Amino acid sequence: MWRWRATIGPVATGAREAGNAVVEYVAIVVGLLVPLTIGVVALAQLESAVVGVHGAVQMASRAYLAASSDAVGRFAAVRSAAIAGRNHGLLIDDTAVRISCPSADCHAPGTTVTVAVEVPVHVGAGALVRAVPVRAARTIVIGGAA
Repeated sequence: MWRWRATIGPVATGAREAGNAVVEYVAIVVGLLVPLTIGVVALAQLESAVVGVHGAVQMASRAYLAASSDAVGRFAAVRSAAIAGRNHGLLIDDTAVRISCPSADCHAPGTTVTVAVEVPVHVGAGALVRAVPVRAARTIVIGGAA
């Protein structure tokens, strides 16, 4: 079917839309797939951090339990949590590991000790980067089963 333009002459109806499908396809791909990919990567980073923090708190509580005193146990817990977190790209230092107990001597037999690890994980891309705190805790009994 032909239509007339006032100054140019006859133009086929579909000739003006040639190539528009490619542009629309690229716009849809960029508009949908790029944010979806960023979301999947952010969830993968967060899941890796969760697994890393759980492993770090498990290793820290085992190291504290195996130590001979409270001071040695705290040092060993921080070191083992840092090593376990490094496997997942986490920076765990002495401020990220908290060891608490209800009594003054945390290493006395029968004492319940809670070991907690909390680290901020930066997820997202570009201007959408947010720090999400990831925390795990484990309670152990000195001289008893965990």
